[in-house]
Amino acid sequence: NHHHLLDPKTGRSPAELSSVSVVAPTALEADALSTALFMMGQEKGMRLVDSIPEVEALFVSKSGQVTQSSGFPLNT
Repeated sequence: NHHHLLDPKTGRSPAELSSVSVVAPTALEADALSTALFMMGQEKGMRLVDSIPEVEALFVSKSGQVTQSSGFPLNT
């Protein structure tokens, strides 16, 4: 599947993720981070999220696997 997000190195949509949702202090930060994390992939992206206070993220892989940071607000 192709996304509107393209990897500048390859010119293609990243192959690992289908979606990244971010909770951050501002919408601007959440928007910028969601794009960056999508490009980075789940493993590197999660390390970045863990290093930024007040930021949480949810990653959905192309296979449907859902991974979230420890403080991501999920109602289950």
